[in-house]
Amino acid sequence: MEIDEQIIYDLSGSDDQAVWGLLLASGYLKVRNYEAYVSEFGEWKQDYELQLTNFEVRSMFRNMIRRWFATVRSDHNGFIQALLLDNVEEMNIYMNRIALQTFSYFDTGCSPSWELPERFNHGFVPGMMVELSDRYILTSNRESGLGGYDVMLEPKNRSDNAIILELKIRFNEKIV
Repeated sequence: MEIDEQIIYDLSGSDDQAVWGLLLASGYLKVRNYEAYVSEFGEWKQDYELQLTNFEVRSMFRNMIRRWFATVRSDHNGFIQALLLDNVEEMNIYMNRIALQTFSYFDTGCSPSWELPERFNHGFVPGMMVELSDRYILTSNRESGLGGYDVMLEPKNRSDNAIILELKIRFNEKIV
């Protein structure tokens, strides 16, 4: 994650780097690994690998995510079922239903920009897939080759398929 160490509170709703910097400065996250380099465009870059600081913070985030799903508990596995059946339409319907039933305007960002819901999904979708951790190694937002991916599920068993997801927001999908 690239973060801006200069926290500007007014930007926290529109700049994802400011949010990560705020979580780091407030003690919810800590730096696991750090790399400074010059990009191919000659820009000075700083990349941070972050992790939750301790058991209490992990418990807090775990409970927060559970509360998000509490209202839709009976439908909780629908996204994963559709994912494993390669049913993209059902995955979209499930995501729209969960978003409308669960999330607040404050969860997804206060900006009118449509980029923020996509950024929010980059954290939300891997959270939904945690229950696959016995079958897959889950990684999120990593570089690969000449680009990157949003979510990758690497099978622990060769009989399972590998899954790579690229998340995009579309507004013409069905909402049920």
